[in-house]
Amino acid sequence: LWSGKRASAPRGPRYPRLSRLDITGFGPDGPRALDKAYDAVIQAIGGVAASQRDPATGAPVILASTVADKVTALTAAQAVTAALFARSRDGQGRRVEVFLLAAPPAFPSPDPMYNPVWGDDTPPPLPQVRPPPHPWRPAAARVAPM
Repeated sequence: LWSGKRASAPRGPRYPRLSRLDITGFGPDGPRALDKAYDAVIQAIGGVAASQRDPATGAPVILASTVADKVTALTAAQAVTAALFARSRDGQGRRVEVFLLAAPPAFPSPDPMYNPVWGDDTPPPLPQVRPPPHPWRPAAARVAPM
């Protein structure tokens, strides 16, 4: 249900088993709480672009894929699954909050822990993949029957 600036859902004793998911761009409060969030902006602010640098110039590169949106969706799905599991145990609904700015930076967080956890040698570096020459320009597409 939409109530002006923020989404709202019935709560209280009438719907005690209701679980609710809120997805925002920059979190539920703060100076940017009501700002619109776009994938490219979240990649830049959240550090995704900085981790994918152009090999020739070293400049941060925005990925052509909407990675922030996708990682946020996966995070939301896991969080809702956890809320439903908890509800199956205690009968109470949950409020789940996920925001785009938090999910993508957390996604690669296990990578730096590889060596301390497993005690192995450093894995070989991934091959450098050059970004497409014009990732945000429309490309001609050919449609073929399936």
